[in-house]
Amino acid sequence: MTEAVRKNDPESLSYAALHLWGWFIELASARGGNGFGLNPIGYADIEAWARLTCRDPTPWEVSALRRMDNAALEESAKKSATKTTNGPGRQFDPDDWEAFDRALGKVGTSG
Repeated sequence: MTEAVRKNDPESLSYAALHLWGWFIELASARGGNGFGLNPIGYADIEAWARLTCRDPTPWEVSALRRMDNAALEESAKKSATKTTNGPGRQFDPDDWEAFDRALGKVGTSG
């Protein structure tokens, strides 16, 4: 885990990580569910978001967003399994810097 994440200090994260995190929070806040849990953020969701917000993510950024989403869904499932009060519709917490660090590690940007 990076020192910046350990201290919950978003100011210490790189600009690249912060803009991806902001994009991910925008996408995650608009995600739907299926009654059993959160739906993953799909390519069509990313394409519509990019078009509607005049963003132009690179293929690497799209891949990073998808991997961040996979990590977020894994974390949500773990938390739902251990805390039954959360239920399957629990949203990913944007202040969960440790989960964010794990997500970045999965895309190879954590250091």
